[in-house]
Amino acid sequence: MGTILLNLCGKNIIRNMKMPKFSIGSWAFSFGPFEDKPWSFDEFLAFTAEAGYDGIEINGFVPHPHPDVYDTAEKCGELKKQINGLGLGISGYAPDFRNVPPAEVEKKLFLDAVEKCIRFCNHMDIKILRVDTISPPDELPPDEYKKRFEHLANSWRAAAEMCQAAGIVMVWEFEPGFWLNKPSEVKAILEAVNHSHFKALFDTSHAYMGAVIGARQTGENIEYLAGGITEYAKMLMV
Repeated sequence: MGTILLNLCGKNIIRNMKMPKFSIGSWAFSFGPFEDKPWSFDEFLAFTAEAGYDGIEINGFVPHPHPDVYDTAEKCGELKKQINGLGLGISGYAPDFRNVPPAEVEKKLFLDAVEKCIRFCNHMDIKILRVDTISPPDELPPDEYKKRFEHLANSWRAAAEMCQAAGIVMVWEFEPGFWLNKPSEVKAILEAVNHSHFKALFDTSHAYMGAVIGARQTGENIEYLAGGITEYAKMLMV
């Protein structure tokens, strides 16, 4: 492990040698109160530029850029030109993997979806690809849990290999609403994948809900960390 990326309340911090820069995810205008009427990507870009952000994280859910729509270098080039023309960078890409939950589907199906996303990222010069477990945080029988855990680790490791070859880092944003949300589980899957191009995306709100509130954890053993999100971050850095 050794590295985590911070996601503070939905604002990804892109660090360089001088000053941190701030980006905002376009998914914030596609879900929750916006789910019934998501903002268009053009509306989102205009707002982001006017609000003074340095960049965006692209939500890969339609109507925002999807690799099946932006499937050529030419289409991606026009999109990149539009974004850069507003003075914005791109901090990462968060694709729609709802049809291929990596712990449940055949590994090839998941990797085929990852390949399309990598192609999009390369066309857009995006260096961070975000993933989730997608699966709900249901309690599973021990045998099924072990099977899914091992399958997930193998699928994510293979995807990380693909990302490494493409010059991309794959990051996992763990959160209470998806499977593997206990602190020990988060650390365990990071250790199981054990790949230099697979990192934890440390969303502070999600970390708080997991380590302090114990939100949506299953079973009788609800895990709390006395040191809260600080302890959580240190635990994942080991």
